[in-house]
Amino acid sequence: FIREWKADDGATWRWDPKSFDTTVTPQAYAWTATKYSEWAKNFENHTASSALDHFRGLMLNNLAATAAGWMQQNLKLPNGLFAAAWKNGKITDAAPKLDDQLAVLIAFGSLETVANPTNHFAWYTAPLPVAKVHGMEDQLFAALRRSALVKSPSFADRALGVQALSW
Repeated sequence: FIREWKADDGATWRWDPKSFDTTVTPQAYAWTATKYSEWAKNFENHTASSALDHFRGLMLNNLAATAAGWMQQNLKLPNGLFAAAWKNGKITDAAPKLDDQLAVLIAFGSLETVANPTNHFAWYTAPLPVAKVHGMEDQLFAALRRSALVKSPSFADRALGVQALSW
């Protein structure tokens, strides 16, 4: 808080912006993108009783696509993996972490299920064509196969499971 918080003093209810950590991590961004696309599916599956619900789903899917594009543009390293941290317009930790890569794969998979024209979310396909999302997933899978991050067979099983869910 800006100063000591007091319930009866509204001026103390604000956060001090200087205390904010503005670091962006792949996991945080990927889970946010996943939440966007999952909510888009939720609006279509359960609450799509009006044009407004469809619009909400479309907007959430656009946010998911934007997040995926931002990660591709700002966090992706030349080796195809995603950097661990970004702050103030630059990568601040270029050491990829396995959990980050898995979160990004899940986000891409969730986005792909919305973008796939063969399912009932087909009218949400505008943000990213399904072939583009497949390419993003395939590039990350290939980078993970080449990297030293993948040492255990259990990772391969998990990765295949994620890929199977998205295709």
